Formats: sequence, C-alpha cells, structure tokens
Amino acid sequence: MSGVIALLLLTVQNRLAIKSILADSLLLYRCYVIWNHRKRIVIGPALLLIASSVVGYLFEGSASPTLLSKSWVYLMVTLILNVILNVLTGK
Repeated sequence: MSGVIALLLLTVQNRLAIKSILADSLLLYRCYVIWNHRKRIVIGPALLLIASSVVGYLFEGSASPTLLSKSWVYLMVTLILNVILNVLTGK
C-alpha cells in the first residue's frame, strides 16, 4: 500500500514541475515575441528554464532528505527566471 501512495505522490510532484515548466515556457515565448524574435534576448532565460526544469525534476521527484534540504536552489532558480522574464516582458 505504501508503494502506491509513494507513486501517487511522485506523480503529483512531477505534475507541479510540468506546470511550472509550461508556464515559464509560455512566458519565455511571450518575451521572445515582444522583443521581435531576438534570440540573444532569450538565451539567458532559456538556459535558466532548462536549469529550473532539471532541478525541479531532481528535487520534486526525490525523497532523499539531503536533496530536500537543498530545495531552496529550485526556488531561487525559478524566482530569478520569473523576475527576469517579467522584467523583459514589461519593457
């Protein structure tokens, strides 16, 4: 029974990462369109989006206490990405 509960929790946690990736990708695309399709503007945020995705899957899918204690990394990468994208979108 505990295996089923763990699997359900893992699925819910991965859905949170997927929703975050989709929302940030949409914001990145919006920024790309607003800046007249300039790739140089979105390279940095795109790399942060990739880093946020990787870190999100690592931390949210893990039950390891050592990884969970470092979950602030995911929060900071996501926060920095969202601040940068919102500033660039609001130009």
